[in-house]
Amino acid sequence: MFPGFEPQIGLWEPTVRAVLAGVPPAAAARAGPVTVAQRVGWARLAEEEGEAGEEASVAGDQGRAGDGPVAPIGTAWGRDGQALAITHARLASNVAARVIGPPGHPPPPSGEQPKPRPGSTVEQPAPEPGCNARAVVALWLAARASPHAAAGIRQHVTDARFGSFAFANDVDLDDIWWGVREGRFALALLERPSDQVTQTLWRNWDLLTSPATTLERLGELLGVQPPSGPAVTPDIGPAC
Repeated sequence: MFPGFEPQIGLWEPTVRAVLAGVPPAAAARAGPVTVAQRVGWARLAEEEGEAGEEASVAGDQGRAGDGPVAPIGTAWGRDGQALAITHARLASNVAARVIGPPGHPPPPSGEQPKPRPGSTVEQPAPEPGCNARAVVALWLAARASPHAAAGIRQHVTDARFGSFAFANDVDLDDIWWGVREGRFALALLERPSDQVTQTLWRNWDLLTSPATTLERLGELLGVQPPSGPAVTPDIGPAC
């Protein structure tokens, strides 16, 4: 966390606790502590480095402290409307992904990855948990965290122009790119009785949070037909 932002912990905590409340206790224990870390996204960091040199570089290094997987959050917390919905959705979905398994990211729609600063390296992550059944579970957990988080997820799924989306304009490498089809499935589950969905997920938790479990298998267990995916153009390709 950057100095001076300590009061924001009180804004994050209800969202984090709400996500964890939807996870089986044994699974939450296996996942270990949830680390929420403030990050300056690559685009903003590059811009600030160009303007402020070493000072911005040091701030970026502080923001990326720690080698373990984290739930990233920005330096601004929305106060109302769209900004509030996006910050809730970003934090809730990143926490859910952290609990379910090691973070991974389908590539952004353009196929381009943020460029690291000179001298640093970036490993190509595996496409998980932004795809398949585990992504639906994570997004459903996130949407249940608060009405604001649900609104942010619904907005991004509805407005997505390609097969995947992320919850920040200045995306950090620890942010997840989620499949739009997975997002539609999660929103469909919100329309079903929460207790019924929770019971099914908890009984089949290890199966449904496995990277190999498909949307079709999740649909069989829940008695829900998986939604169709977005239109795929030849130059963009599938999200997952």
